[in-house]
Formats: sequence, structure tokens, C-alpha cells
Amino acid sequence: MKRSLIHCALLAGLVAGTAQAQVQVGNGADASELGATAVGDLAGAKGGGNTALGYSADADGGPTPTGHCIGATAAGAYASAQGCNTSSFGAFSRATVGNSTAAGAYAEATASDAAAFGQYAKATALSTLAVGGHALAAEIGGTAVGPGSQANAENAAAFGLSAKANAKGCVALGTGTTCEQENTVAVGNRRLTQVALGQANNDAVVVSQLRTAVETLGAGATVVTGVIVAPNYQLISGKHYSTVAGAIYDLDGRVHQLEQNPGSGGGGTGPQGPAGPQGPAGQDGKDGGSSTTVAGANIEVTDNGDGTQTVALKDTIELSEQGSVQVAKAIHNSDGFTVQGGPSVTRSGINAGNQRVTGVAAGAIAPGSTDAINGGQLWDYQREQDDRWNLTDRRFRQLGKRVSGVCAMAQANAQMATSTSAIHGENRNRLAVGVGGCSGQAAISIGYTRDVTTPRGSPSAFSIGVSRSGQDTAVGAAWAIGW
Repeated sequence: MKRSLIHCALLAGLVAGTAQAQVQVGNGADASELGATAVGDLAGAKGGGNTALGYSADADGGPTPTGHCIGATAAGAYASAQGCNTSSFGAFSRATVGNSTAAGAYAEATASDAAAFGQYAKATALSTLAVGGHALAAEIGGTAVGPGSQANAENAAAFGLSAKANAKGCVALGTGTTCEQENTVAVGNRRLTQVALGQANNDAVVVSQLRTAVETLGAGATVVTGVIVAPNYQLISGKHYSTVAGAIYDLDGRVHQLEQNPGSGGGGTGPQGPAGPQGPAGQDGKDGGSSTTVAGANIEVTDNGDGTQTVALKDTIELSEQGSVQVAKAIHNSDGFTVQGGPSVTRSGINAGNQRVTGVAAGAIAPGSTDAINGGQLWDYQREQDDRWNLTDRRFRQLGKRVSGVCAMAQANAQMATSTSAIHGENRNRLAVGVGGCSGQAAISIGYTRDVTTPRGSPSAFSIGVSRSGQDTAVGAAWAIGW
């Protein structure tokens, strides 16, 4: 019974607005221009083609030189859509500037091309996106995805529960992650897994590549569980060094000492004695080999026999804790491997040097996953959201056609009833056909009425009718008696 009363109220509102091709249903509902729809107490649709559904919902496309702009849709109690092509869905939701969308209770999209999805979500600047309860995108081009996430700087992006992007162009990935420096990516002290080997100068270096570079220093240098193990250079003198620089300094000191004290092996020259008789010729001796002096575990000094020495560095070098090796802008010491102006791997972590991380494989999107996501996955997510809104748009268009069809059926019923009532006299049987149209939809209605006299002589009448539009059919019957 309740549903029938609702249908009758809707039909009455449709019949009332048939002449102007408008729909008004509810106390104080106002559909002020052609094609406007207002359903609900105090609902208002200002401008042709605008739709307001729900108690005190307000759809106002805004003024134009020729009237009000179309395309505003407000659905939900106190929902408000202000501007061309604006949409608000949910109680107290607000879309206040052209091409903005707000979906969810208390959601707000208050700038052009802004979109907010979720309870209390807010997109307040040009071309911003906020997805999730209490998500906030507050600066131009900002993106906040996840409950409580915030994009508080221009072109910044935050993805994850309570993630925050507070610097221009920075990206915060993961629950509770915050990025504070411009054009950086923060992952909240999480590991990036399944990363391909870096090839270009601006590619990320993986641990296997770092381990290979560190192990070229020899003397046990390696990387274990993300920590660089320093080398241990042990010299023959008994000294130990954990850096290449320490071992080289030791070598340099020893070589310098050899240069200052070559060690001729003889004393001073005495006075010349008298010439003695020539002795017998002796046999030729064997060629003497060069002597070798070992200066520590890392250096070999070879005496060439002609007053020169050859100094060679061993393949394996052991340095002390204070030593380091520098090649151009690359420095390796006990703290790690650092490239000035580029990526660094130290005990405190990995710094990408404000460069993009490329070649990132698709991360697992599942509860508890700690994988990084890449741009392709984000693009797929955006496309999925676009498909869902396209489906919503198609459903609204279909609803509009059905409402127009009901409007046409009401017009056909009115014409059929009018023509039937116009027949008077002794005609006991009356058959009427009516047609109607509304917003591009057509309908036909057929009705039959028969006058009947009761056994007591009281006049009475019986009627039945059926109406049909493109998608809906309605049937009704009535009996009346007078005395």
C-alpha cells in the first residue's frame, strides 16, 4: 500500500509538470526550467536539465548569458551541486565549482575539475583528487588516496592510510608515510622488493649490484642484510686497516722512508793506497737477480739492481677504520658508498639523489603487502574508477528516460480521461484512446467505461484502463456509485 501511495504521488507530480516538461515531487520542490527534476521535500533544480533528489537537495548550474547552466546533479539530503556539470552524491555533500564531483556524506569538491570520494573527503584546489574517508587534496594538482591521506602541496601525491605529501611534487607511499622534500618519493622506511638491475645513470641500484661493487675492494668487504661490512687490510708489519686510504697512507710512508734512506751498504771512502800488481783474470760470475722488499701486506717494493725500485699494489688491500677510497666523485669508506650529487648507500640507508626510481615491477596489492606500486598500476586504478563513473552516468540517463516515459504515460492518461468525460447522453459504453509525449518519450493509453444501474436503481459506473510507454506499462480499474 505504501509503495502505491508513493507511485501515486510521483505520478501526480509528473502530471502537474507535464506542460512545462519538468518534474516536481515533494512539498516545496522546485524544478524551475525545462527538463529540470526535483524530487523530495524542499528539493530545488534551478536550470534546464538539472536534477535534485532528496530532502533540501539543491542543483543549480549557475547563471549564463542565456539562463542557467545545465548538468548539475545533487542526490542526497542537503546535497548541493553549484555550477556547470557538477555532481554531488550523499548527505550534505557539496560540489561548488564547474566540473567538480563530490561523492559521500559531507564530501566537498570546491574547485574546478576537483573530485572528492568518501565520507568527509575534500578536494579544495584546481584538478585535485581525494579518495577515502577524511582524505584531503588542498593544493593544485594534489592527489590523496586512502582514509585520512593528505596532499598539502602543489602536484603532491599521498597513497595509503594517513599518508601525507607536504612538499611540491613529492610522493608518499604507504600507511603513515610522510614526504617533506620537493620532488622526492617516500616509502616510510620500507624495502623496495623485486627491483630490476639498474642500467641507466638515473636507475636505482639494487643490493646485488652494490655488493659486487663493495666486494671489489677485497679483504672481506661485502654487504650483509643491508649493512656494508668494511674490509680488513692486514699488513706484514702487523697493522690492520679497514679503509683503502689507511693502507695507502701506510704504504706511502714506507716508500718515502726507502727513498730517503736507500741503504748503499758501505762506509765512507778512505785514502787511495799504492797500486798493486795485476792479478790473474777471474771467471765471469752469474747475473744477480733483483731484490724484493715487502712493505706491508698491500705493497711490494722491488729493487731493480740499477738504482731504481718498482713499487706495486697488491690485488687485495686492507685498510683501517679511518681509511677511505675516492675515485672522481665516488667515495667508499667504513660508512658506505657515496657519489657526490648522485645515489648513495650508507649505514643510514639508501638516498636516490632526487632521481626517479624506474623499472619497478608491479607490487602485490593485498592486505599486509609491503611491495611498491608503479605508475602502471595507478593508471589501471584510475581507469577502473572512470569505468565505474561511466556506468553510473549511463544508469542516470536510463533513469531519465524512464521518468520521461512515465511523464508521457501521464499525459496520455489525461487525454484519454478528458475525451471519455466529454461523451454524454444515453451512451452506456465509452471507449477512449489517448497518446502523449515527454522529453523525447511517447506513450499510449486505452480506457473503457460502462454505466451500470444497480438493482435499487442507483446510477453507477465501471471503468478500466491501460497505458504503455517504451519501457513501462500501467493498468488501473475503478467503480463508482451515486445515490
